[in-house]
Amino acid sequence: MKKFVGKVSEPLPQPFVEKVLHDLCEALGVIHAHNIIHRDVSLDNIMIHGVQNNTVHVVLNDFDTVREIEKTATHTQGTGKAKYMAPEVKHGEPKTIYGTKVDIWSVGVVIYELMTLNKAKSIPDMKSTAAIHRCLRNQLQVWYMKRSNNIRKLKLSTQKSSYMTTG
Repeated sequence: MKKFVGKVSEPLPQPFVEKVLHDLCEALGVIHAHNIIHRDVSLDNIMIHGVQNNTVHVVLNDFDTVREIEKTATHTQGTGKAKYMAPEVKHGEPKTIYGTKVDIWSVGVVIYELMTLNKAKSIPDMKSTAAIHRCLRNQLQVWYMKRSNNIRKLKLSTQKSSYMTTG
């Protein structure tokens, strides 16, 4: 993705950025559901898998830095690229415990770069980052809830149809 973005001279269309966000959320939803954090979400680790009907499909790769989330384990090593690190990782105190939020922060930096074609240089003051983090987290929670409701509806409709054909 980084090479592609480097060749683009105008901001990417909103549907493109939304699809990238959707695919990243799908990938992170799967690994987060298994209590795993990626810790290195960046343009370098997103690959364009294909384009079909003017729609892009991206995949998250480079799982060398993943780690299982443990409630009592501390993650003191700042793994990943500095400009994509959440403040609690980059500026965290020793023995900091963090979880899936660090991946969500990195997704926000990726989306910022795709929307503006500006390289995120550094993390602004902590008040600004907290507001950005809350906004991203709220949006992603809404997306996750919609997704889980759709899965639940699909399971119910599948159960009903199998009951009707066997009963």
